[in-house]
Amino acid sequence: MFQVVTKKNSPAMPIKHVLYVASLFPQPNASAAGVHTMSILQAIINKIKPQRITFAAPQVANNMHANALQNYFSNTLVNTVTMLPNNTTSMENAILSVTDLCIFDTFINEELFGWKVNQIAPHCMTVIDTVCIK
Repeated sequence: MFQVVTKKNSPAMPIKHVLYVASLFPQPNASAAGVHTMSILQAIINKIKPQRITFAAPQVANNMHANALQNYFSNTLVNTVTMLPNNTTSMENAILSVTDLCIFDTFINEELFGWKVNQIAPHCMTVIDTVCIK
């Protein structure tokens, strides 16, 4: 399902930190979108085996859905943060300079946050989840 893609003439680097940027925290028992998001996170854990996954959304990170996300994986591998558009502090705290892979759940989130990911972590690979686009 996942394949490491590198720039031409550059060696494959291990992916240690994944940032997943979404419009909201997933609700795996409430919608197909939530199930889809959780399956992506599970595939990342199983295939890439990162040291950390940060799930960022423009919501309060201690709401019941964010807590359910952390409880679902029952470990400290996945942490949740609030990342607000055009709020430099919240974006910098979420992105960090060690991000190796950033996944956006929509084009809109890539437009809102992609510029800051590129500024803070220019080496970071970015992916837009386009499964729902027809």
